[in-house]
Amino acid sequence: MVESRLLAGVGEGDLDRLAQMVGFSLRGCAQGERLLSRGDVGVWAGLVVEGRVRMEAADGLGQTAVIGWAAPGEVFAEAYAVLGDEPLMVDVVADTDGRVLWFDAARLLELSGDPVCAPVARNLSEILARRNVGLSRRALHTAPRTIRGKVMAYLTAAREARGVGEGEWFEVPVGRQQLADYLGVDRSALSRELGRMAREGLVAVAGRRFRIGG
Repeated sequence: MVESRLLAGVGEGDLDRLAQMVGFSLRGCAQGERLLSRGDVGVWAGLVVEGRVRMEAADGLGQTAVIGWAAPGEVFAEAYAVLGDEPLMVDVVADTDGRVLWFDAARLLELSGDPVCAPVARNLSEILARRNVGLSRRALHTAPRTIRGKVMAYLTAAREARGVGEGEWFEVPVGRQQLADYLGVDRSALSRELGRMAREGLVAVAGRRFRIGG
């Protein structure tokens, strides 16, 4: 089984019983395959075992934007699975070939008093809480009206999260396209703005490494 925060604290001997209780279903997926669709109700949560999946949404003009990814060990659609009656607001697509472990998250929380399910239910609650914090963080990063403002909000928070001082180099976990998607801006426009900021001495850029203050 893939290493995952969801299954932390679960012994090998408890996995079979856990699987029976919450309906584990391991399925393969092909790159580009739609795993969940916008509007789906009563979905199960997925744990990525191999590969990567992405969450994407289309606007009224038919433009599609990637709003998130799930890598091996990460969970997706867990909030919708717990609520049960909330229509999915995004499409979930296999970004690569892989495997996903589906499970009944609502049932898991119902059985949180069981000694086998208890640690996994706690882990799922923590994942939901962290996801909520992440959404709040993204709202702060994307609140500025300009691309420059968004970039500085993101980079300042990233530097602080890594505990480095002003003028020191730090690395962000995403590439240029992923950063553009996260901030909700065009990649070319982001690259141009980063270039201007570098020329003005606001930042120094080397791939995924940045330094605020040039």
